[in-house]
Amino acid sequence: MAANLAATRASVGKPVPTPVSVFQIAGADNASVVATIGTDQITLGEVNNQLDLQLALEELQTGQVLYFRSSQGRDELARRRTHVIESLVDEQLLLRAARGSGISEPTPDTVNEQVALITQNAGGDVVVARLLDQHGVTRDYFRVLTADSQGSPGQILQRWLAQEKARMTVVIQEPNG
Repeated sequence: MAANLAATRASVGKPVPTPVSVFQIAGADNASVVATIGTDQITLGEVNNQLDLQLALEELQTGQVLYFRSSQGRDELARRRTHVIESLVDEQLLLRAARGSGISEPTPDTVNEQVALITQNAGGDVVVARLLDQHGVTRDYFRVLTADSQGSPGQILQRWLAQEKARMTVVIQEPNG
């Protein structure tokens, strides 16, 4: 604590370092493959994009910035990079399992149903059209966004997990006390 306080006092009046994008620093290295799952590949760019998002969220939530130009920062970045790679591999494996159990990308009918539900919940076609216009979104792009949200890895995994919980008869007990 005393060391942090001394470092803070010593830095008063000096310029504050600004956060740097991991993706931008990596440059051409972003195209390199860091993991292979069967025929699918995960690139360093995908990992660095995920890291940039996590670092930005961390800064928004805590106000802290990871400065990875120091040896301690580089070590932390390497640890986080490994964690992101493992998470992306896990996601790919879970998606394969979900798709293998019959859960797939949304069909045009399911997209139409979702668009109709969103339109109804928003107050009808006029309200949706006005909102889309306000945000510069076309009706076709709205359909694409709706399809993407239904076919996103997160949505597919959620449907698969719900299916597996029902199949396995998962019962969660409330803790006593």
